[in-house]
Amino acid sequence: HDRTSADTLIYLGFPLSSSSVQLDQFMSNLLETIQRHCQLHQRRGLSIRGRATILNVLILSKIWHIMRVIGAPVHKFHSKLRSNIIKFISHQMFPKVSYQTLCFSRAQGGVGLLEPITQQNAPQLRWIIPMLDEPATFSEHTLCLIHHMATTSKFDPDHRLLLLDYNARKKNVLPTASPVSIIYRTMDHLSLTYPFTLSITIATAYNYQLLVSLIFILITTLNLDLGILNYKSRIFYF
Repeated sequence: HDRTSADTLIYLGFPLSSSSVQLDQFMSNLLETIQRHCQLHQRRGLSIRGRATILNVLILSKIWHIMRVIGAPVHKFHSKLRSNIIKFISHQMFPKVSYQTLCFSRAQGGVGLLEPITQQNAPQLRWIIPMLDEPATFSEHTLCLIHHMATTSKFDPDHRLLLLDYNARKKNVLPTASPVSIIYRTMDHLSLTYPFTLSITIATAYNYQLLVSLIFILITTLNLDLGILNYKSRIFYF
């Protein structure tokens, strides 16, 4: 098996793809499986809450372990996945309910539908938080991930600035479908708000490691709006 093979090699449910074509084919097959399960359960006389439970427990639960490490492009996979979800849960429903409302908890007027991108982003904090710590505390896994970040970007200074600065990511990160892309996407979804304006240059921050630690303290102690953690009633799979 090599990069010229039509299908990807699968180990413990994870695709070990050698090319983008193999990964695309695997994700396409995954979408077809989800669509087939939705069609089977669509024939049952389920309420909207019942459909949400079916999606969370029987259908979407099969992809969480894959999405943990697969950086599926949003426009190729997640948009089609969302379309299948909406089509299933809105079957014979009038008037239609917005997707965002469906993802709210029942107390907030929704049905507690698990949002795939949110579920994919949430576990990434287990990798991101250790990478924002002091270098002396880095584990072997964290060092390997940092090294991989360096090979997928044109950014030379401290990797923590790459995580914290959206403009640096936008300009320097190379296109990739590796797990690193999920980490960058997670950082893009974070809404960081501070009670004051902090303006520093990359050169200044690189020369003063204390500033990096200061930013980390601000993130963990001040008013931090984590969009992927606001759903307190969700079930996050770590």
